[in-house]
Amino acid sequence: MIKLIIFDFDDTITDNSKLDFESFKATCSKFNIKNPLSFKKLVYFRKKSYTAKDILKFIKISSDKTFSAKNFLEFRNNFLSNDVSNHHLKLKADTRLILETLKKNKIPTILCTVRKDKQLVINFLKMNYIKNYFTNILCSSDLTVKIDNTISDNRILIKSSLLKKITKKYRFNSDHMLYIGNSFEDRIASLSHKITFLKFNNDYLPDEIHDDLYSTNTMKNLNKIIKKLL
Repeated sequence: MIKLIIFDFDDTITDNSKLDFESFKATCSKFNIKNPLSFKKLVYFRKKSYTAKDILKFIKISSDKTFSAKNFLEFRNNFLSNDVSNHHLKLKADTRLILETLKKNKIPTILCTVRKDKQLVINFLKMNYIKNYFTNILCSSDLTVKIDNTISDNRILIKSSLLKKITKKYRFNSDHMLYIGNSFEDRIASLSHKITFLKFNNDYLPDEIHDDLYSTNTMKNLNKIIKKLL
């Protein structure tokens, strides 16, 4: 029986595909580069596990303009971390339905993210009228040590550290907690604390094959799974 649920943020309750595309589009525009990247091409690259640096190589090869890779990536990162980015971020359909189910059943619901700027996350939740459904919101800025969240191993460390804070505060048995995330990083962090993990699969990200007990690709189906676990 699940008594507490933890959600990852990016690509779990949100669809980041449009934001991802707009970040490259805006950056190309900033440096007067003819953008060779279509949304379809970007999804193709992401499903092949291309990083931003990998995609930048494609843009460089496709352009006759000389520009700094460092400046390009820095501008893109700044775009992703300002308030404008929230307008390109999409709340997944039926997310509110799940949150209402959890509130009705009085299940504490935590949001856990490697993002540094908690206010940006809160602003998005407010924009979509779901902030009050969350009992607590934890970001990397809640840790006493600053950790670079652009590195995969560091993201695992951040998530694991945040989950440790949650388990200490709420003191439920780990088998009474459910962590919902979309990446192998979420999975490793969750299982390191013996917390039940549910994998959310996105059709615009790489297919990761694991022997997870629970997985889904829609919020509607996730709601059905959660109801069975309560």
